[in-house]
Amino acid sequence: ELDELDTGKYMTSTADVFKEALKKAHELINKEDATKEELDEALKELQDARAQLVLKASDDEVKTLKALMSQYNEKDYTASSWKEFEKVYNSIKASLENENSSEDIKKLTDSLNEAAGKLVKRADLSGLNAMLDSISKMDSKKFTSDSYSKLMSTVAEISKKLENSADMTQDEADALTKEL
Repeated sequence: ELDELDTGKYMTSTADVFKEALKKAHELINKEDATKEELDEALKELQDARAQLVLKASDDEVKTLKALMSQYNEKDYTASSWKEFEKVYNSIKASLENENSSEDIKKLTDSLNEAAGKLVKRADLSGLNAMLDSISKMDSKKFTSDSYSKLMSTVAEISKKLENSADMTQDEADALTKEL
């Protein structure tokens, strides 16, 4: 029964120990002068090695984690929150290049979810930029000098704030839109 065990389904580190114990047991069985104590010890080592076998994660488990990882795009999040997330993301990506057990994949998934929970959505500035663009095309002669001056001052302040928009949240962008 143990000879037919598919060790390819198990983590290499645990399968190698099992294969070595199995090889030792076979050698002792074929040895004419093997003692009962030697055979008992080999059987115990083989049983222990069998009990220590750890299944590799299934392809589906790995694919599920990779699919979850692919949902995150740097452009969708503030620069500072992405910077922290990226450390965890890259660590998980490196871990997936090695063998993993189901438990490993669960821990990696938990780490990804924890890091993703700290991500902050980057603001959608398209509406604000459209407003600024339309203001820039306005005819200044249709405004009083004072009101046009105030508008241009507000536009200049908002444009300055937009220079550093990589960490701007939607609430901050909405507040700028209200200023206009």
